[in-house]
Amino acid sequence: MERYAAPSPLTLSRVGERGTESSVLPGRTTMFSHPLDSSLLKILKATGRCRKRRAMRESVICRFLRGLSFPGSLLLLMCAAVLVPSDCFSQADPEDTGPLLLSVSPLTVQRGISLKVEVRGNRLDGVYAVWSDTSGITGRVLSVDEVKDLIKPRVRPSQQEIKPIPVFRALIDLQIDATTSVGVHSLRLVSHRGVSNAFSFPVVDAPVTVEAASSHQTIEQAQPATCPGFISGKLGEPGEVDFYSFEARKGQALRFEVVEGQRFDPSADAAKFSAELALYHAAGSWFDSHRPTRVLFEEERSSDLMPANPGGTYRFSEDGQYFIQISGLFGQGCADCTYQVRAAFSSGVGLNRLLKPNQ
Repeated sequence: MERYAAPSPLTLSRVGERGTESSVLPGRTTMFSHPLDSSLLKILKATGRCRKRRAMRESVICRFLRGLSFPGSLLLLMCAAVLVPSDCFSQADPEDTGPLLLSVSPLTVQRGISLKVEVRGNRLDGVYAVWSDTSGITGRVLSVDEVKDLIKPRVRPSQQEIKPIPVFRALIDLQIDATTSVGVHSLRLVSHRGVSNAFSFPVVDAPVTVEAASSHQTIEQAQPATCPGFISGKLGEPGEVDFYSFEARKGQALRFEVVEGQRFDPSADAAKFSAELALYHAAGSWFDSHRPTRVLFEEERSSDLMPANPGGTYRFSEDGQYFIQISGLFGQGCADCTYQVRAAFSSGVGLNRLLKPNQ
């Protein structure tokens, strides 16, 4: 049986029954007789040559940089940073990623019902299944079509040369079981490219008024809504204003709040906007008996500042018809600008359950 010994870092030897054979290098005494020892010798020689060449290059670069002034050195470093390839400066090919959901409409759904849901996003062509984090939420894909938005979204000047990614619209038949828990749930679509991002939407146990396809941008065209309850709609284009009508009784106190779609899903960067809410009474005015009168919420009467959260509390002084107006701040609106209006009694046991179902 053979044994190996290494007397020093620079000396490798093999000691056997027939004695010790050695191979002498200039300036070093190293013993080799095994084929593996020869391979190791070649590796050591190659490593030494590489280190010598690298030291020479570093020496030349240092001498060159010392001869340059500060602006020249800075310019050289900038050129090197641009010319040297790096993964940090590369952009991922959008075709290599999965489906991307931008918006879901209607945004709010009531449990125990079945409804048609429109999902907008990129790379939705080929989606064939619906996935949810809750067993009580199921659905199936009915159709997928590419849409041509007539209104182009605003982009930074540096992004104007970038070709926009096509937008698709998927129509889904969604079923919400009556046993589904009240709160915020997520929805995903599955395609041959993979699984999409999760888009969050609230499930409630109160009546939900879904925005109708017909226009309701004036008081005369106001869409009837149920209050207390929820309203789910969308400001489909800049400058759009939505009106909803409801009946109230004297002495009632309701709390109104409008919530944008991105509040439920912060990752929905494509639809960042701010919604505004106003309340009107159909009592008329001195100048026009048919013109509704704007009424102020209690928060608006007690402060001159613009409220951080649109909406407020109002106690109705008389029976009659009232109107809710939803609009975008400075006329904001887009195909993915969805919103939810919450209307609940300002006091009572069911306030938290009705007004904030996800808390």
